[in-house]
Amino acid sequence: MASFENVWRRIRAHEGETFYTIQQREFTYSIKKDQLFPSRTVYCIAKSNFKIAYRMVPIDGPGIIASTL
Repeated sequence: MASFENVWRRIRAHEGETFYTIQQREFTYSIKKDQLFPSRTVYCIAKSNFKIAYRMVPIDGPGIIASTL
């Protein structure tokens, strides 16, 4: 498995690209320092939260992450 820092670099490399939710809703994200800002929300996600989720891999879906953070 890749190190978390390699994964974070990949996340940073895709900043500004268009992605789609399961419901086919378009979104992008920007990164400022160690905070990721999704275009479809009013809150940010800290790098430390990504690190916690990374330790849980593999997971069955985003609900698993939400229940532990």
